Amino acid sequence: MSSLQASADPRAEQQPASQEAILRDYAERLRKFREGRLAVHLRIGRLRPENRRRHHLRITQQAFEPLIQGYEGALFRLFNEDLVITLNGAPKSRLGEVVDSLCGLFGEDPLLADGAPVSAFVTHYDLEHDLEALISLAEQMERARREQEAAAAAAASQQAEGLAAKRAERGSPLDPEGLRQMVDAIVQADVSNFSRRQMICVVVPGAPPQPVFRELFISVAALGQTLLPNREILSNRWLFQYLTQILDRRVLAMLTKSNDILHEGHVAINLNVETATSAAFLKLDEALNKDDRGKIIVEFQLIDVFADLARFAFARDFLRGKGYRVCLDGCSHLSLHHIDRKRLGVDFVKLAWSNALGDCMEGQQGEDLKAAVARMGRQRVILNRCDAPEALEVGPRLGIDLYQGYHLDNLLEGSELRHKPVKLFRENAQPAGAEPARG
Repeated sequence: MSSLQASADPRAEQQPASQEAILRDYAERLRKFREGRLAVHLRIGRLRPENRRRHHLRITQQAFEPLIQGYEGALFRLFNEDLVITLNGAPKSRLGEVVDSLCGLFGEDPLLADGAPVSAFVTHYDLEHDLEALISLAEQMERARREQEAAAAAAASQQAEGLAAKRAERGSPLDPEGLRQMVDAIVQADVSNFSRRQMICVVVPGAPPQPVFRELFISVAALGQTLLPNREILSNRWLFQYLTQILDRRVLAMLTKSNDILHEGHVAINLNVETATSAAFLKLDEALNKDDRGKIIVEFQLIDVFADLARFAFARDFLRGKGYRVCLDGCSHLSLHHIDRKRLGVDFVKLAWSNALGDCMEGQQGEDLKAAVARMGRQRVILNRCDAPEALEVGPRLGIDLYQGYHLDNLLEGSELRHKPVKLFRENAQPAGAEPARG
């Protein structure tokens, strides 16, 4: 190997300069050593993405290895995935054979399709005559790389500014002092102004959604904007968890004071496990008769349930013994097939809709999800967060009948059914799915 090649070999990974700069420097050094030297430029970057995956690049580079090793060669991989190979004394016929084989490898790409000129993919250089053209190519590529890096830096800066603006709009993270202010404000506020109701519906193909019960909840976003507009109340999970316990008590107080809510039919409320056996819940329980208890579905978050299974089991047995129904909320497409509804002793399981759920419908993962729904029962799984029409296309494929989300709200807008739920439950019946509860 010549001293020229050794000093400029771009395959040495310690080089801090770009491949384009190394190619330019290397080509300029060849001014006194150009006789018998050849170069070839392969425009890999113009191929379709599926034709320039990692294994394609590996095969391409391996094809040139014998020539590079036998003829003092150097290989340059440019920023746009193009390759430039220089050789010293290699027969043009051998170089042509390698290039032809690569043209065959990528022959189905539009760049090399029938009738397309091969020159669109490859350019040959006889450096005894074409060295200046190679230097010009290196300089052009070096400029293009700098422009791309500048554009990427500008885009990153703009994105950072946008994120900073969003953070400023949301406000500073919630801290203990902010939590204290929020709790003080909640105690004094009429949270009924921030209460929301969202229907859970039966959806069957070819028919409009049929509401069966509704969830009552406090809009945390609206509450935060009104009571503490300069703080991001979702930023600290543990402080937010404490805040939800305060909101639990306000929801329970609303139910205790208002009989109208239960007169409209079954209602679901999302509580912390700890709240379900608190004094606030016991006060609500004392105010309810047996029939009204049967109209309430208590939802627990998956993360809260598995944080303390013994506490959950105690709360679940207490609730179901009184006639309440229990729902496990917060399941995803990754966790659903690990959940045994009957063993947990819950009446319903909520599965969150996401694009990822739609993407995993094919193959074994999709079969596992269908099997999980079948084990639980098609009217025991609620596909919630259905904010897009796609949710109502994927749900039936999983065997799900019950749905909840803003897309359902839009479909029900103006409908007389919005405030007239159909009956999913038998009055005075044992809670749905009432297998013997086990811890």
